Amino acid sequence: MKKVDINELIKKFQEAISRDVSDFSANDPPQNKRLEITKDDPLKFAEIYTPHYIDLPFANFHREIIQMALYPKKHLFVIAAPREYGKTTLLRLIKLYFILHCKKHYIIKVSENLNLALNDISYIIAELQYNRRIKEDFEVDFIKCKDDDIRLKIRPKNQNKFHFVKIEPKSYGTSIVGSIFMQHRPDYAEVDDLENTRSARNPRIAREKLEWIMSELYFAISDKGPIIWVGNNHAKTCALNLAFEEECEKVYTLDKTYIAKKPYNLKITGEKTGHNYPVWKEIKGKLHPLWPAKHKIKTLKRIEKTVGSNVFSAQMLQNPNETGNFFKPEHINTYKELPDVKYIVGWIDPSIGQSKTSDFKAIIILGTDGINFYILDAWIRQASRTAMVKACYHLYEKYQPKGLTCLHIEDNFGQYKEVLKRDFLDYAKVKGYLLPIKPENNTIKKELRIESLEPIFENGLIFFPENLTNDLKRLKEQILAWPDAEHDDGPDALAGAVEVARLKMISKRRSIKTLTKRKFIRHILKRGEKYGY
Repeated sequence: MKKVDINELIKKFQEAISRDVSDFSANDPPQNKRLEITKDDPLKFAEIYTPHYIDLPFANFHREIIQMALYPKKHLFVIAAPREYGKTTLLRLIKLYFILHCKKHYIIKVSENLNLALNDISYIIAELQYNRRIKEDFEVDFIKCKDDDIRLKIRPKNQNKFHFVKIEPKSYGTSIVGSIFMQHRPDYAEVDDLENTRSARNPRIAREKLEWIMSELYFAISDKGPIIWVGNNHAKTCALNLAFEEECEKVYTLDKTYIAKKPYNLKITGEKTGHNYPVWKEIKGKLHPLWPAKHKIKTLKRIEKTVGSNVFSAQMLQNPNETGNFFKPEHINTYKELPDVKYIVGWIDPSIGQSKTSDFKAIIILGTDGINFYILDAWIRQASRTAMVKACYHLYEKYQPKGLTCLHIEDNFGQYKEVLKRDFLDYAKVKGYLLPIKPENNTIKKELRIESLEPIFENGLIFFPENLTNDLKRLKEQILAWPDAEHDDGPDALAGAVEVARLKMISKRRSIKTLTKRKFIRHILKRGEKYGY
């Protein structure tokens, strides 16, 4: 992966900070008062110096995480919380607070790769350079500002003494034990963005990451520094879940976090603890939201309907299901006779390999009536490119009279343009015409594409024909076995076909101009939101 230039990243944020951060006004507390009331309160610090980060009031679980970061001893805090719930932003503000109020000497930020860690730190450097409120109350000198080595000389303007601090981004797997800045060992470490969807489902990689945290990072931190590891517990096999199960002396899921009017007073025993924050919790028969200012229970119920129970359980409730139990047999519906469909689309997932152990090549023909999706046909085989091209012609000729106008082909790595296009051109000479092929570049990771099918299956909107060919049986087997199946080309091709059909429906709706039809379209779109597409 290409190394990021931190100075280039900072330039991108300069304009936004200059625009969003105003000078102090006559109504604000004077400088000495500002520095005094923020020196022991990270939340007050955030409110006064970085109000542009605060769109919503903080929740009680945010206050607990702050208390963990302020913990005065070495301790590993493993924190699982929902996506997009302010974890990364909160930790960024805490690091700014530590730096400016001279609370830490040597801060380490760990992510899966250096670019992710650098991206977060670049926001901090941009704040130190361009935030007018910070510049008014703190003297900040950059001794060094390289990609992986940021050293600062800091002085709050109500003090005479300078403080020296180092901020160092680190990628998983690098050496940390023995790190030292001046006479200081790292006294605060933060682990964030350690796992992606694919690596979280790979037991070997997850195990290696956990072992690196415990054998490398843990022993590199001084006795005065906590380690804050935040993430999303979205798979049983992920490193975060392994830490909960194997390393944490105790896992806290505190009821009072959700309903207490005052922050929970953190009481910790042991050296490694887990802190689990589901997006809601049932207390005395009533559901309480984790962050009421962000999502009420009604909204969360709608999100669950949209993303599906499996994804919601893992990513929002921090309760991942066992692998191999993602798509359920009872959610697969069938049709005996095909209803009238508005659109028929085709998707090709090519695999360049031709050996018996290579991935399957997959072609899916899908119809939709505007709400439901009907699988009309499939071709999923470990075969040659020539066989796949012949299958494309066969399916196109079979369904073109019924409305199929184009076959979309995945072309993320130039498979079509650089290799397969010649095969199609060669066979076009035999058939006497060239297939209408449209290359597509999938920007979403395969795992997320396949997961997007789950709410559609769960809501009963995808139908298989009652009588299955061998290829359709193979598609069904791969769907039910995902994510543990050896091959997932069929589900991935189905996800591609569903997305093309969905976009066709949206495009058609937007083209309707009359008032009556616009009212109708709002009704249809509402139903689309209800069913998650």
